[in-house]
Amino acid sequence: MKKYIFLLLIITLVSCKSNKTEKFYKTLYLTTNNADLYAFDIQKKALKWHQPNFNPEVSSDLSYFTVKENFIIKSYRDGSIIRFDKATGKILNKFQDKEDETQFFYGYDFNEVAFLHFYQYPQLYEDNVIFGNSHGEIKSINTENETQNWIYIQPQIIYSSPKIVDKIVYANLNYTIVALDIKTGNKLYSTTLDKPSPNEIIIDDNSVYILDEDYTLYCYDLKLQLQWKTPIQNSTTSFPNFFTIIENHIYFGMKTLYCVDKKSGKMQWELISNGTETEEILSVAKAANGIIAMTNKQLIKINNKGKRVFNKDISENLSGSLFKSNGWYYYLTTNGNLKRISNDLQTEELFYKGIATLPDGIDNSYFYAE
Repeated sequence: MKKYIFLLLIITLVSCKSNKTEKFYKTLYLTTNNADLYAFDIQKKALKWHQPNFNPEVSSDLSYFTVKENFIIKSYRDGSIIRFDKATGKILNKFQDKEDETQFFYGYDFNEVAFLHFYQYPQLYEDNVIFGNSHGEIKSINTENETQNWIYIQPQIIYSSPKIVDKIVYANLNYTIVALDIKTGNKLYSTTLDKPSPNEIIIDDNSVYILDEDYTLYCYDLKLQLQWKTPIQNSTTSFPNFFTIIENHIYFGMKTLYCVDKKSGKMQWELISNGTETEEILSVAKAANGIIAMTNKQLIKINNKGKRVFNKDISENLSGSLFKSNGWYYYLTTNGNLKRISNDLQTEELFYKGIATLPDGIDNSYFYAE
C-alpha cells in the first residue's frame, strides 16, 4: 500500500510539473503590414474582433502592440498610439505624438525627415507608455492624462522600439545603444557600434544583443559592457528578414540562415536556401530538437546541427512571420489567408480567410497569444 501511495505521489508530481510547463492559449492576436489588428478565438477558429487601419495612406506599415490584462496598446506609423479594449476591440483612448516643442533648442536637422513611428510596440511601465520617433525622441507619456514625464532627444532617426529591463530603458540609436533611467530619462550607460544598425535590440538572460549592417553581432551586459563580438563571414549585403533568439541560439538571415551560440558568440552552423533566386528565409520558430524555418514556398525542419530533416511544400506563397502556439504553427499567405499546420508539418488547415495585407509593403507580420 505504501509503495502504491508513493508511486501515485510521483505520478502526481510529474503531472503537475508537466502542466506548469505546457501553456494553452485561448486568444491569438495578429497585426499585418497593413496595420490592421485582429483577435481570434483559437478553439473556435473564429474572429473575435477586427480593427481596420484608420489612416491607410500614412500608417500602412507593420507596427507592433503590447497586450496587458484588460487592454491592448498599439502604435501606428503616423504617431498615433491607441488603447483598445482587449475583449471587444473598442477604442478606449488615443494619443497623438508630435515633435516636441523644445526640439529646436538642440539644433538637430529633421526638416527632410517625416515625423513617423517605426516599429514601436510601444512599451509600458506602470501608467506610462515609452516609445521613440523618427525625429530622434524617446518619450515617456502618462497614458491617463497624456502628460509627458520625460524626453530624451538625440540626432538619429529611431527605427526600432526601446526595450525595458529592470527599470532601465534600452534603445538602439543606429550607431549607439543607450540605457536610460525609466523614471527620469537620464542616460545611465551607452556604447558605440562599429557600423549603424536599424535592427531592434534583443535582451535575453541579462544580455543585450544587436546585429549591425555589416553582419557583426554584438553581445553586451546590462551596463553595456561588451562581452563578445562576432563578424559573420560570407554574408550578403541585404539586411536579414529576422533576428531572434530561441533558447540558447541566435538566428538571423535571408538567403542564408545563421545560428550563433548566444553565450559564446561562436557560429554553430549556417544553411543556404536552395530555392529560387527570389526565395528567402522569412522567419524561424522553435521545434522539437531544432527549429522550423519558413521560406516563401516551404516550411523546413532543421535539426540542432543545422541539417535539413524535412521539407513541407506549401501551395500558396507565404508571407510575414511564423508563430507557434498550442501545437500549431501559424502563418499568412500573400492571398490574405491565415493558415496553420500541425507540429509534425503534416496537417495543414485554413484558420481564417480575408486578412488585410499590403502587397507592396514590408513582408512581415506580428503574432501574440495568451
